[in-house]
Amino acid sequence: MRVWATRALCAATVCMHTMAAAADPVLANREKISIALADVEAQHFMLPDSRRAALLSSEIDLFRSIEDGLNARTYALKTHLTKNYTEQEGRYITNQVERAYLAAALNVYERRVRAAFAPESELVQKRAKELWVADTEKYFNDESADISQIYFDTQKRLWPETQRRIDEASVKLKVGEPFESVVRQYSDDPGASTSNGKIQGIKVSIADGYLRTVLFNKLKIGEVSEPTPARRGIYIVRLDKKSERTKKPFDTVKNEIIATLLEADARSARVALLLELEQTPTAINEAEVRKRIPRAEIDVNELMRKIHRERGISVSEPAKTQ
Repeated sequence: MRVWATRALCAATVCMHTMAAAADPVLANREKISIALADVEAQHFMLPDSRRAALLSSEIDLFRSIEDGLNARTYALKTHLTKNYTEQEGRYITNQVERAYLAAALNVYERRVRAAFAPESELVQKRAKELWVADTEKYFNDESADISQIYFDTQKRLWPETQRRIDEASVKLKVGEPFESVVRQYSDDPGASTSNGKIQGIKVSIADGYLRTVLFNKLKIGEVSEPTPARRGIYIVRLDKKSERTKKPFDTVKNEIIATLLEADARSARVALLLELEQTPTAINEAEVRKRIPRAEIDVNELMRKIHRERGISVSEPAKTQ
């Protein structure tokens, strides 16, 4: 089955390549492999005409299509499927076969890496520990705070009544009435009567705007804020406890780090195959490309570099053909 499939693919690609119309402008070459305008159009054959035209009038999309086609054609010998198909239909089918063949090969390379990956091996454990030691952002517990709050729902009453309640609560706190007592009298939080307004573990990364500044930059433990606006209403808060940002213990994040390493190795396998395909420089027929995109200036090399950067690979710059 494997031999038949390989021969069928090779036969199909050779036939399709031979059928390319001589008048069809060639946009790019890579040694004996070429990409014509019709090939690029075939990549987007299933798109509506207006969408396809818009895509092919964008320089980055056009160059991306050229690169995709060259990669697929380089990997799977070019052919032609003519029986029962129009030329455009045949190009579309061949393009899909080529791209699917390359995608399948990339998947195989990735699968090999995943199969060989040994999470319990000494090497992987060592890599994971090194990544944890070097990390300064991801594997940390956020700074957090435990608070008590009095919440004033600004949608529940007219503003003069809300303002009156805020002023009354503020006065009672300033004369020394227990915070919990004021919570039960004035807070619009439905759970205030049982929780006394206490909330634990508010993370700095999710705290509301100005309220975050008050909690983590202004208040000291035990201090009570002035009435503070937030998205849902007005708050008076007391800072009960604050926990500093701390690094998560290695054992609690080890599996997450190892999963990250596996994904990185799998991605590297795919990139390695693409690099192998792109060792031969791509020659862009800039004169023909310019006919598709009538711009005064096109930096061909920079566009190709941009596509490569998107894919995390670095290859030699494309050559130009006239």
